[in-house]
Amino acid sequence: MKKRRLPSAVLGTSRNLFPENFIPEIGKVINMKILAVDDNKENIYMLETLFKSYGYEVESSQNGVEALEKLAEQDFDVVISDILMPEMDGFQLCRRVKMDDRLKEIPFILYTAAYTDPEDRKFALSLGVDRFIIKPLEPDAFVKIVREVIQNHKVKPLNNNKVVNKEEIVYLKNYNERLIKKLEDGMLQLEEKNKELEQSYKKVQRTLDSVVETIGLVIEMRDAYTSGHQRRVSQLACAIAREMNLSEEQIEAVRIAGLLHDIGKISIPTDILNKPDKLNKFELGIVRNHPQTAFEILKDVEFSQPIAEIVLQHHERIDGSGYPNGLKGNQILTEAKILAVSDVVEAMAFHRPYRPALGIAKALEEITTNSGNLYDPETVKACIAVFSRGFDFEKER
Repeated sequence: MKKRRLPSAVLGTSRNLFPENFIPEIGKVINMKILAVDDNKENIYMLETLFKSYGYEVESSQNGVEALEKLAEQDFDVVISDILMPEMDGFQLCRRVKMDDRLKEIPFILYTAAYTDPEDRKFALSLGVDRFIIKPLEPDAFVKIVREVIQNHKVKPLNNNKVVNKEEIVYLKNYNERLIKKLEDGMLQLEEKNKELEQSYKKVQRTLDSVVETIGLVIEMRDAYTSGHQRRVSQLACAIAREMNLSEEQIEAVRIAGLLHDIGKISIPTDILNKPDKLNKFELGIVRNHPQTAFEILKDVEFSQPIAEIVLQHHERIDGSGYPNGLKGNQILTEAKILAVSDVVEAMAFHRPYRPALGIAKALEEITTNSGNLYDPETVKACIAVFSRGFDFEKER
């Protein structure tokens, strides 16, 4: 007897009906016609390959509705159906078949990988199912079951009363109980998966935070005079964002962007970063390139928020006088406007290589004076409110 192996693309999938070592026989001819019903094309292919190799004729349908149409047009010796299918599932199909006087004597086999509770089997048998099979199943065993089912129907007298006589309400009650139980089981599994995903997300978030903070420390090690600058800017920016009632996602974006906004300074020579005198035009040009450098570093990192764009824009001003792109007004992201104000306030409040600290009062005077020109008015208003409520850089650590 010739044998051939199914293509490897079909073997080993999670919903396969048969095991990976399935090798069908070829050559026999049996004058029997099977209707295979399954929405999984791989399972249909395997059913057709298996039973055709044993000489059966096989027709297929993707759901119960299609199956009923074929049953109305053709004669079949047995129906083999999955349970979980769109439009009409296997339970409903079986019930419709067993309530039809012309179809009710056709042997009906249900197979499933999802309905494994003993009550599922009991419910299926109450509908008139001849066999209830849990997959995967050895091919030879499956063929043997089909042969037995067909043979039993041939040798026993026709039972014109075989149609399921349960009242409609009883059927619906039992059917709904089965579906509800499967839904509950599915929801429990989904909850477990969600918990696992949440734990994975938190782990990734902690890793991201550690990486971000490490990068910030590397930058600050090159610029001792601005040690802690990015952390303080991030703290103030988050406080302003909360005052402005931004979403949690936006606040998180502000936090990360604040911690990374000067990452582009890694390309600036330390003698320029730490120069105690005023920078010349050439040196100033190098410093002003750091937002673009930061953007190039961050643009391919898959943050959930536009961190690279926020960092790129943190030196833009709403009148278009900022850099690197001279953006104006609404061209600038809200988060970048917040970062701009926070950066200025922190820079003026703390010591720099070329001057002593000017203090919070002077910094707030700067943003108030230039509100509407350099700085976004709503952001300035929120920043003033934050400090009026007692914001303190040291307390926020």
